[in-house]
Amino acid sequence: KLKLLCDGELERRYHGVWLRHNCRCPECFPAYSQQNIVHHSHLVDLKLTNAKVEGDNIRIEWKSITGNHSCDFGIDWLKDYDYTTPGIHEERRKKETPLITESLPISDYHEVMSSNEGYYE
Repeated sequence: KLKLLCDGELERRYHGVWLRHNCRCPECFPAYSQQNIVHHSHLVDLKLTNAKVEGDNIRIEWKSITGNHSCDFGIDWLKDYDYTTPGIHEERRKKETPLITESLPISDYHEVMSSNEGYYE
C-alpha cells in the first residue's frame, strides 16, 4: 500500500495493485488508444518496492513475476482518484456540471424509420 499525507488533509491509501493497474506511462497507457493495456498477469505477485516524491509527482517502483516497472503519479491525480476518503466522490459530483443540461429530444420510431424527414428530425 501507498499512504499519501498532505498538509492539513486526511491520510489517503492506495493499494499497489490499483496503482499498477492505473499506470499511465506510455507502455501501459499508449497515446494511440488512450486505454489501459496492463494485463492481469502483470499484477501477480506484485510488490511495491519504492516510492518517492519528485516535485508534484510520486515515483513508484514495482517488482513482479513479469519484471520491474516504474511510473510517476501526479499528487493531484491521486487526490482526484482517491477512493479511501468517505464522501469525497459525492462532494465532487455536487460541483460538476451535468453533461446533459436540457431534456433529450423525443422522436417517434415510425416517423424516423419511414421517411428521410423523420430521420433528420
